[in-house]
Amino acid sequence: MIRVIGFIAFFSLAWTTAGAAGKEQPCDNARAVWAFDKGDTRQILYGTEGVQYGSSIYIEEWRGGKLAWRATGKATCSNGASICYAMLDNDSGLTGNDASTGVVIESIDADNNGVADWAVLAAAAQNLYYNGGLKVTWYNDFEKPTDERILPANVFKLLSCRKTKELVLFQPPATDPEELTGALYANSDVCDQYRSTGALTPTETGKVDGLWWMDDTTIVGRKMDCKILSWSTDSLRAKCQLDGTSKIETFPFRTKGVVREIMSQTLKLCNRIEQ
Repeated sequence: MIRVIGFIAFFSLAWTTAGAAGKEQPCDNARAVWAFDKGDTRQILYGTEGVQYGSSIYIEEWRGGKLAWRATGKATCSNGASICYAMLDNDSGLTGNDASTGVVIESIDADNNGVADWAVLAAAAQNLYYNGGLKVTWYNDFEKPTDERILPANVFKLLSCRKTKELVLFQPPATDPEELTGALYANSDVCDQYRSTGALTPTETGKVDGLWWMDDTTIVGRKMDCKILSWSTDSLRAKCQLDGTSKIETFPFRTKGVVREIMSQTLKLCNRIEQ
């Protein structure tokens, strides 16, 4: 089983509430996230273009704050008609067109603000029941119960909105979080990655310039790897690998609350789960 941690971080970093998006970044259907709640179980629905034509669709179920499963599908529309469908991957074991089940998508914009307040997958549970249920990927040691079909909700209510149109799926960590000595201070990109995957090295190293992170013994950046020897209120001394050369360097340094500044770059305190 794949393990996923950091549920709070996922929702606090990857999503912002539709109301909180406010005037600065109004929500739209492409970035909207819809949910169905039942007890401590929540199903969420979202996609690369929301539930609009051409969107890759994702349905997830979270149980007690942990991701249990994820299902996938694709939104398509009939030629010459305004009827759109979610073609959801089913667990029938069949191939080709039979490997997915078509479900009519209805979007209801109750307040006419351009964002669907409700996303309805008409008779989704009923249609999928006869096709083996949803085909899903399991996480966090959850498993499919014997002889039970995994079914989605039929009606999802607007919950939140992604901060950007780009969709980055919440990925399970490949390993446990990397070991640190003391508190972690990191730039925002590395901190976001650490909270969701436990990794400290950016996935695309060439796109994250300057310093990446530091703890009480180490400083790491795109072109440097340093072991801290000592520091004072205004400077830090470290043995560094810079462009393949090892040397002892002294850098301007100061710490103030949750921020550390070194070489005119700011690294902020980064907790595993956002406080």
